[in-house]
Parts: sequence; structure tokens; C-alpha cells
Amino acid sequence: MSQDERGWLHVVFEDNTQGEDDIYYIYYNGLVWSETLNVSHDSTISHKSDIAVDTLGRIHVAWHEYTTENIIWTMYDGSSWTTPVSISDSILYPCQGPELDVSPITNYVHCVWHDLGPAEIWHTNYDGSSWSVPENVTNDGNNDAWADVVVDKLGRVHLVWMNYAAGGIMDSIEIQYSSKDSISWSSPVNISRTVGGSCDPRITVDSNNNPRVVWEERDSGEREVYYTYYDGNQWVNSVLVDTDPSGVPCISVDINNKSHIVWYHGNGVSDIYYQVFIDTTPVTPPENVTNNQGDTLASRALVSVDSEYVYLVWSESLEGTSPSANWEIYYSKELLSGVRESVEVTSFSIPDIAFSRLSFSYSLSNSSNVSIRFHDQTGRLVKVSELGYNPKGTHNCSMQVELPSGIYFFVLQVGNKLFTEKLILFNLK
Repeated sequence: MSQDERGWLHVVFEDNTQGEDDIYYIYYNGLVWSETLNVSHDSTISHKSDIAVDTLGRIHVAWHEYTTENIIWTMYDGSSWTTPVSISDSILYPCQGPELDVSPITNYVHCVWHDLGPAEIWHTNYDGSSWSVPENVTNDGNNDAWADVVVDKLGRVHLVWMNYAAGGIMDSIEIQYSSKDSISWSSPVNISRTVGGSCDPRITVDSNNNPRVVWEERDSGEREVYYTYYDGNQWVNSVLVDTDPSGVPCISVDINNKSHIVWYHGNGVSDIYYQVFIDTTPVTPPENVTNNQGDTLASRALVSVDSEYVYLVWSESLEGTSPSANWEIYYSKELLSGVRESVEVTSFSIPDIAFSRLSFSYSLSNSSNVSIRFHDQTGRLVKVSELGYNPKGTHNCSMQVELPSGIYFFVLQVGNKLFTEKLILFNLK
């Protein structure tokens, strides 16, 4: 699941209703869900997909194609879906487990996955026109797999993965973390530091650009959910979220830096649970979202939080784990409580065409920091102007645009929200 700047939800999932495993896409515009769309359209098995929406509203989807053992990518550019292509051809081994995220600074799309040869973590990025040559991030001789990635507001890439340093023994797996600035990756750090086997890590960042991570811990047959975060100086000791049997957690952080965590709990009957933390302290009791009865199983929950709501999607089967079990995708949302009043742009206008000098206006419901950015047609950032802390009310601005003539995307950032318009610039100099 990915949420765009309008608050719309975009979801991808694997489905074999038509007799073969394909990747399907659906979106929610705040009122209704769209029809599902097959975006893989292949005759092989496609699974383990991920989705991200860039700052220009383009939708990126990646998945693992079983026959070729490649990572496949396609994009919706605003009018149509591009032909799916492999982005892992340069790697000599089968690849799987793609995860995506977008840089709010460069608009680059970042993708990570692992190979099935020496089992290393790979990273590549899409600059709006092509994908970079994949780089081996781990290259440590150990077995590394199932990475997750997030990019913070400074453009730094944060990465977590499972590290099988003890030769693949489940009870010895740890969660490793590394980050990349514009130059290089940091030395990997063990952030789980637990006695069992740590798996299924998920990562996000808070408003201070510090990473927060959840994972499933397996120890002697038991499964538990753990959580940790970087406080600006160090990784805090792991926090136990839920005891056996629980797992496959996901995390999102709201504008007040509260961590919203979801996971499944149960065996024969399983439910989706939700809980909120401030730092290491739970501020709500675990809430059973599904309250299933009978043989129902719920799993693979995802969570996203904006200024008003927490959104959940998950998979659920009414027939348990039988071979003919019918799994469906479910959705729910809940109004947040205790969230400060969000800053809204009640009006925002720029001209479709500007000649050298650009005049525009915007109205704020509350005081906030404001900046503007210009991106070219490929999404590359070409100009930034900080407008500082603006009081509530209407603001009229005029500025000389020192850019070549062409088509640009004008992005107004107010607090954590982005508002984008297209601009045709004629520079008369």
C-alpha cells in the first residue's frame, strides 16, 4: 500500500482468480475503490509485489517473475502503464523480494531486493528516465534476504534486512540496518540483538528523519512482534509488542511521531491487531481490528497514517489454510484522536504559462513553513526556494525564475504536505 499527496490509497496484490498468478492494482480516492487492474499481464507466476507513488503522482509497481527469476517494474505515467521490464538483468542469480520507496528530494524511485545465489541485498534507483546499475549493498559473504527500504525528507536511504550470519539457522538470524547519503552506505548495524531468529522487518522514518523498525521474532517455535527505533544517538533496546503467536508486523508514524503498529495474532483463528506507541511506551491497548470467529485467518496487514486517519489493508481467508481457501483483501480506517490541527492549503493557484517572472498565491489555514520546488519533466529537482515561516492567511508571491524555457512541475510544500501543478515557462532573457 502507498498513499499519495492527495491522500489516495494505492494497493497491489497477487491474485490467481484467472488461473494464473498476476499482480493486480486498485486505488481508493477517499470515496470509492476503483476496479482492479492486471498490471503484470504475463503467463508466468508473478508475486511478492510492492508499490510507490512519486511526487509527480506516477505509480510504480515492482514484483518477482517466477519463470525468469527477475525483478519486473512498470509505471503509470498519468495516461497509461508502461510495458513491464526487468531491472535485475545484470545480476547472474535469481532475484526476489522487491521493495520500493521514493525520495521526496530528487523524486528518484529506490528499489531493493535479494538474490538466490550468494544471497546479497541489491539496490537500484530510477531517475525518471532509466534505472541505475544495481549495486551490491551487503557483499558480506553471509546470507542476506528480505530487505525493506524507506527514504527520508533529506534524501537519505534507510535499509533493513535479515542477516543469516550463522549459516542459515533460523534462531540466529538478526535484523541489520544501513543507510546511504549521497555518497556511500554506512556500516551495517545489528538492531534486533535478540536471542531468537529475527525476520520480516519493516521500516519507516519519523519527522526527525530517524528510522523506526518492526519485525517478527522466532524462538523455539514461538513467534513474537518486536519494535525499535533510532533516537538520534543510538538504537533503543528492542520493545516486545505482542507474544506468541504473533507476527508479520508493519509500522507507520504520524505527524506527532507516534508509532502505529499492526500485526496478526493467533493460529487456527487469527486476527489483525493495532497499537500506538510514543517512543517505547504504548499509549493505547492492543486493539483487535478484525474480531474473527470460526476458521477465519487474517494476515499480512499494512498500515498508513496521515493527518486525520489510520488506514489498514490485510488479507483474510474464511476457509483457513485449506488448499482451496479463498483469500480476499480487506480495508478499514479509523479517525485519529489527539492529532494536532493539520495545516491545509485552502487555495493554491499558479498560471499555466509564465514569462520569466512567476506570480502565484496560496492560503493557509494555520501558520507553517513553506517552500517551493521546481522539477523538470523527468522529475529531477532543478530549483528550490525557501519561503520561511508563513502566518495563517493568503499570501501572494512573485519571483524571477532563472531556468531555461520548458515544462516544469511546480511543487508547493506546506509542512509535510505537497501540492503540485504543471507550468510552461518561457524565459525571455
